[in-house]
Amino acid sequence: LNIGSMLLVQAGMTIALLVVIYSEKDFSPLHAKITAMILLVVVFTELVGTILISKTLDRVKETGKKRTRLIDFLDEEHIVTGLNAKDKWEALREMSYFLVKTNDIEIDPEELLKRMEERENEFSTGFGQGIAIPHCTVTDEESHDGKIRGMLAVCTPGIEFESMDDEPVEIIVMLATPESQREAHLEVLSVLGRMLSDAKIREQILKANCAASIYEIIHSEEAETFNYFLK
Repeated sequence: LNIGSMLLVQAGMTIALLVVIYSEKDFSPLHAKITAMILLVVVFTELVGTILISKTLDRVKETGKKRTRLIDFLDEEHIVTGLNAKDKWEALREMSYFLVKTNDIEIDPEELLKRMEERENEFSTGFGQGIAIPHCTVTDEESHDGKIRGMLAVCTPGIEFESMDDEPVEIIVMLATPESQREAHLEVLSVLGRMLSDAKIREQILKANCAASIYEIIHSEEAETFNYFLK
């Protein structure tokens, strides 16, 4: 954004005002004083106004950075690349322990694993296109602040997950949702499904060689359609 161009309108209005004043005979005795005052205001605005506008824009950008996105719980430390599991049960075990280790959640990893396995036995969370979103419920006390906890893992190679399309799973997102966040849980499931089904985003995640790169992908402007800012 060019702040100088923003002030062109102001300069144009100033010139127009001077033209009007000089064309009115009633203002003739005051031409010098009015001109001096207008020039003083213009100089002041050019010097101080630019600084104030810059600071305002910086604040807007900073405010945007602090806004919460729907899946902000997937921070860099909650992402694993190169997960090597022989099957989905081993993947669930490794991810359950990792989720508890890296998140502020008060639950034994074996208990979390048990709940994940119970949910998986009911119906496979392999949604197709190489994506699985295993999930279970935790109490609000276990999650401390009542927020959804999660992690993302990229499997190399892909693993059998009894998916709906029978294709191996390469991207797994595990969710631990407080009982009070069931509605938000459904929204997160929907958003994750749509975002990871986007061929371009999915390809970028699979090609990423580190957690930081994946974090940048899911929080990029390109992914904002899916991982949108909360009001």
